[in-house]
Amino acid sequence: PELNPVEQIWDEVREKGFRNELFNTLKHVELRLCDTLVSLENDPLRVRSITGWDWIVSNMLYAT
Repeated sequence: PELNPVEQIWDEVREKGFRNELFNTLKHVELRLCDTLVSLENDPLRVRSITGWDWIVSNMLYAT
């Protein structure tokens, strides 16, 4: 898991989007998840800082 960038994204979603909260309905959970994912989508530098490890970036440079 530590080598899989998406695991780091899910950690970020859990830490920033769901802070020990109790939701009244599943719909509230879905809305929070959507808000958190949109926040990440709108902040590519944040995503890059979470997932842009040297070994990934260097391999992407050589990918065709």
